[in-house]
Amino acid sequence: MQSLTQRFADLLRLREQTLKCFANLGVQVEGWLKGEMLSFLTQDKINGNIHDFDREVLVGCGKRKTDLMVTFEHASRQHDIWIELKHYLIGIQKDTSYDSCSYFSDGVAGIKPDVDKFLTIPSANTYMLILMTANPGYENWQEGIRRFHDKFGENVHPLSDPKRYPDTFFLGLLYVTGNGDSIEL
Repeated sequence: MQSLTQRFADLLRLREQTLKCFANLGVQVEGWLKGEMLSFLTQDKINGNIHDFDREVLVGCGKRKTDLMVTFEHASRQHDIWIELKHYLIGIQKDTSYDSCSYFSDGVAGIKPDVDKFLTIPSANTYMLILMTANPGYENWQEGIRRFHDKFGENVHPLSDPKRYPDTFFLGLLYVTGNGDSIEL
């Protein structure tokens, strides 16, 4: 999953002007992000980097869905990876200031509802891929993670670092674990 994230980040580096525009105008365009990801995954499948993918996949019972399920093949075995996409603005939107801490909550725009949704999936391969325009910086990103852990438990584990991204954006990869699961990072 980290390799896929890095390849997608390389594509986003080609779109820095677009990402800068989103930040300057104070907009979140999650539909654009999903379109870029679907195009990217289609090419990644053609290139043999992934086996397959599906979008809007039902999660458990009911009508809840996750954005993507990507299937990797390794040693003749297939592994499904569940991914929720988010696009968050870092900056000012309609006179309200947002930083990464704003999104590590249980509010409508926060990640908590998506983490809870992932806890219903009987899989250890659940991730959130969060595009932030602009880059929140290492300290702010880590503070958001700390606040989430303090309030909701240690169900999210950051696998990417804002220091490796330009000022215009950050592609935050979070591994989501169930209650009591352990992880070796």
